[in-house]
Amino acid sequence: MSAEPDSKPPSAEKAGSNPVFDNIVRAVGQERAGRLFGDFTVDTKERMERIGDATASGDVATLQKEAHDLRGTAGHFGFQDLSDLAGEIETACRNGDAAQARDLARRVQRAGEAALETAAAYGCPGGEDADGTVAASRI
Repeated sequence: MSAEPDSKPPSAEKAGSNPVFDNIVRAVGQERAGRLFGDFTVDTKERMERIGDATASGDVATLQKEAHDLRGTAGHFGFQDLSDLAGEIETACRNGDAAQARDLARRVQRAGEAALETAAAYGCPGGEDADGTVAASRI
């Protein structure tokens, strides 16, 4: 018995669902959506690492830039909580409030991990294609 074309992947139920991801799966199909989610996963992992590094080193300019980029990417993929927290970091950096930015960066790390767990349920958890190469943007 085949799954309905608009049904969400069974593994998505375990980690939590994301309506935006569901819409992407319906729009482009599971295989292409998996590559997009893999790209999101790789990008978000790298960005979260840069946010952690910038926080540890006190590099407010880099923290602001990475938070800005995370805000857009997370929002685009339907992770509104993560997007909102990243926006708060960006604002704190812009206002020169390094202590608040540091506190928010800790929270954004936890929210990022939750988003990555959900993303992994939908696609390539490590952002790799079947041949082991890292997925690149394909749209």
